[in-house]
Amino acid sequence: MKRTLWKTLESTSVLAAASLAAGCDNSTPADSAETAAEAKSGLAHDMAAMDPGASMAVAAEGEGGEGGEGEGEGTSDTASLLTDDAAFLAQIGLMRGHLWVGHQLYLAGEVDMAATHMKHPQAEIYSTLLDAFAARDVPGFADELTALAETVTGDAGTEAVQASYDALVGKIEMNERNGADVSSPAVAAGVIVTLLRTAGEEYAIGIVDGQVANVHEYQDALGFTQIARQWAASPAFAKPEQAVAVAAKIQDLTDRLLDQWPSLAPEGAVPFTAERIYGAAARVELDALALQRGG
Repeated sequence: MKRTLWKTLESTSVLAAASLAAGCDNSTPADSAETAAEAKSGLAHDMAAMDPGASMAVAAEGEGGEGGEGEGEGTSDTASLLTDDAAFLAQIGLMRGHLWVGHQLYLAGEVDMAATHMKHPQAEIYSTLLDAFAARDVPGFADELTALAETVTGDAGTEAVQASYDALVGKIEMNERNGADVSSPAVAAGVIVTLLRTAGEEYAIGIVDGQVANVHEYQDALGFTQIARQWAASPAFAKPEQAVAVAAKIQDLTDRLLDQWPSLAPEGAVPFTAERIYGAAARVELDALALQRGG
């Protein structure tokens, strides 16, 4: 995810401000979500004067890439998926997040919730990647995606669902390896930034005033964070020493976020806000910038 220095620092300042606000405890989650949205809008306006393309990218984050739902997931700039490895892998990562949480829900006996998450990637995200699959000469994973959704929807049992899930994950990994540079620590860090930022957006929708306002978005945020954790353990960070150190920091950051999800489907109060997730994204973004400059 290639960004100029001023663009990255400008974006990071917005996210860092949200993170600092969490420590003050003077605003409600709803106020914080509104402030973050206003800050992003202002950032897009300021960036437009310097780089119209940059303002479009920020606006796309807020519009959502899943068929215009406005959930803040993915990217509506399908052209970037053709050439930007981090954007391509992050879009797949969002699908992985839905699938991860759907799998966990199924194992927990929440079949209906699991089915919703398994259907979502195919219905709303997969189509945005079709041109990218063709441009990158990889086959995609439509058949495996359909098979998992049908297995879960039909409640075929843990063994069958696990087999379908494993087959799909294997096919996704093949597309990632053959379609993008998964060995670049800068690319990996860029993917993590997008996943965590989107997790923050979803969490702000899911948890409002300390209560679950939208359990699906709350679960999405967990799935995206878990995939960010997986990327932090990627072999892409095996060298050089700077990348190893960055990976250790990211792993620690994401591990410390997990208490924001006390359960998969909470029924009581959830006394957390999205600011910690935004703050983690901001810190990773600074590290990603350092890796780009170092690479």
